[in-house]
Amino acid sequence: MLTLVHEDIYVYIDKIEEQIQSFSGTSEFVLNNVAYGSIVDQGVIEINATSGAYTSLTLSTGTETLSINQPLSAGDKIVVDLRERFYTLNEAPFLLDGFLELEDDKDNTLALSLTGTGTTEVKYKRNQIVENQMDLYFCTGIDISDNTEIIKRTNVKGETKIYKTAKKEYQWSINGLWNDTEIQKFNSSSGLFRLRLVDEDGVEMEKLANCIISSFQKNSSDSGDYTYTLNGTFEKIFD
Repeated sequence: MLTLVHEDIYVYIDKIEEQIQSFSGTSEFVLNNVAYGSIVDQGVIEINATSGAYTSLTLSTGTETLSINQPLSAGDKIVVDLRERFYTLNEAPFLLDGFLELEDDKDNTLALSLTGTGTTEVKYKRNQIVENQMDLYFCTGIDISDNTEIIKRTNVKGETKIYKTAKKEYQWSINGLWNDTEIQKFNSSSGLFRLRLVDEDGVEMEKLANCIISSFQKNSSDSGDYTYTLNGTFEKIFD
């Protein structure tokens, strides 16, 4: 561990990258979506029938079940977009009465079951944390803010009323990065990453989920070199 923010906090950047589970089988499949310390990406499931015929399929989390009563023959493809709750058979959309909701900060398991006889190929695409074991080389500080949105409204009498809502805005900034090599650690294909803060004993303190970079600054340092400051937002804090 090298970060040394105030000499006792270390910062790890865990990228969020697309992960794909691929299967080939007959009728029973188990899909995993690990979201410990992060916001779950519901993902997209592709089901391709390569032989035989099926009358229906179900997806279950153990507490919720999504039933899809669509016949599936060799060459047919069903796409179940859990992100957008959008479903297609051979690119033609169809409607369902319900939906599934995977949970944050949990190892989610989806059981896929097809009724019928044949073989299928299944792909489950979702963005997921790729934990990084190399922390930042050095930075002089990290700031985290948690602000509750305040709304002001003026009534017909011209009086201003202030309303505090449940909506929160989370912001982060990292100061004093030594070089642009360290900045490359923040890049991910999804544009998202998680900041993980660890104390000097190796105990995880906080995880800032779904971070993005909103601004970048370059400053001259006392030694005459440049240092860098990154600012951005995130969606949720996990302890």
